[in-house]
Amino acid sequence: MKKIMTSIIILLASLSMVVFINTYTVNDLRTEASHALVEKAIDQGIDRLVAEINAIIPLQQEESVLTLKTKIKEDPAVNSLIDKYSLIIIHDLAREEIDTSINEDVQGVLKEYNKEIVGLTGDLINPAYSEIIIDQVVKRIDFDDAYRQGLETVKEKTGPDKLKMIKAIDFFFANIKDIRLMSGIITMVSMVLIIFINRELKKILQSFGLIAGLAFLLNLGTSLIAKGLLNKIDPGLAAQVNISIINPFTLTLLIVMVISIILKNILKSRSQG
Repeated sequence: MKKIMTSIIILLASLSMVVFINTYTVNDLRTEASHALVEKAIDQGIDRLVAEINAIIPLQQEESVLTLKTKIKEDPAVNSLIDKYSLIIIHDLAREEIDTSINEDVQGVLKEYNKEIVGLTGDLINPAYSEIIIDQVVKRIDFDDAYRQGLETVKEKTGPDKLKMIKAIDFFFANIKDIRLMSGIITMVSMVLIIFINRELKKILQSFGLIAGLAFLLNLGTSLIAKGLLNKIDPGLAAQVNISIINPFTLTLLIVMVISIILKNILKSRSQG
């Protein structure tokens, strides 16, 4: 009876530990993937902006244009926008209709670069007129369209079954604090129960080693599944997102497992000697 209870608790502790760890690792993955999608939308919007301005007022010095584009994308204000909308993107993917608008924020940031863009037009047009024209072009660019296109592309490649998974992930993130708290409590209670039921140090170490080992394998599995799923949805996006198979959490589990096995064997050899 004790062995059956211990086995059930080991399985429960391993699963709850995996859930707890993945509230952090999957959240990092969500952030990276979302950042990549929002950054892509802003990048496409900047390309449209440069193309439209170039059609009206030929821009001089192509290298300077590329330098300005890089400067805009590296602007802390732009990075702040990416952070802001990356928190919404999974929710937008899970919904039928997308009503998120990034236009006002992106246009507000780009407005700060009006004078620098005017400087790229050279002496072809009076700078005052150039600034008015560029301001109107910035207002006309639909950054929402680039954002929606990016999401629709992901949806098309995802398919109905995987979209259900995205909706489940959206629910997961909406309740991530509660899930993290509950899984953490279950893990700690399971550890206490293991100690209380077994009491013998050798058996406790063996159980802890099994929990760490099983959780380690399950975490490896979830990382591989996440990597494969993202690659199927969008290989280009997958290339931009770093999914570590071995991360600090899985490495810690591996170390705990090895230490538990070593200590258990030391105690075993001493008891036999």
